[in-house]
Amino acid sequence: MAPKQVSSIKSWIKSMGFKLEGSHTLKSSSKKIKYYILDNFGVYEEIPLRKTDGKASISEKNKKFISWTPWGERFEINSVRDLSGAYQEFLKYNPDVRLEY
Repeated sequence: MAPKQVSSIKSWIKSMGFKLEGSHTLKSSSKKIKYYILDNFGVYEEIPLRKTDGKASISEKNKKFISWTPWGERFEINSVRDLSGAYQEFLKYNPDVRLEY
């Protein structure tokens, strides 16, 4: 994903009030995962790690944002429009959850 897209998605996540719920590195040490939550709606950022000199460093290339439908199907977020649409779909199927501005 292009750095501009990553930046736009992260800005939208921040502006909407998502909270970083947690993060961890997978056992294989090849990816770091950051979980963001807003009103029971979740998205996670998958950050590839590359090893240099025996230490893991973040690779800016191939970052992914992944969310899931109310039916549990995972899908990759490629734009703010995708993420916003997924959140609107979540609200549609969870009408008791509403943001207060």
